[in-house]
Amino acid sequence: MRGFIVRTSGEVAAEYNTEAFTDCERLLKNDLDPVSIAVPTTLHKDIALKAANYGVHMLVEKPIASH
Repeated sequence: MRGFIVRTSGEVAAEYNTEAFTDCERLLKNDLDPVSIAVPTTLHKDIALKAANYGVHMLVEKPIASH
């Protein structure tokens, strides 16, 4: 891909001395500040409900539902 550097989430996490998560439930079990849910609209509901169940404040930048 021209002009792009392709790296894994683990490589980026290592650069910033943090941890990469591929499972939102594992992430939500940590002591978090508010989270921004920036995923495709069809995934908002499930992730937002999980965050709410863990008591995590969230910002959902797109509609949580279509109706």
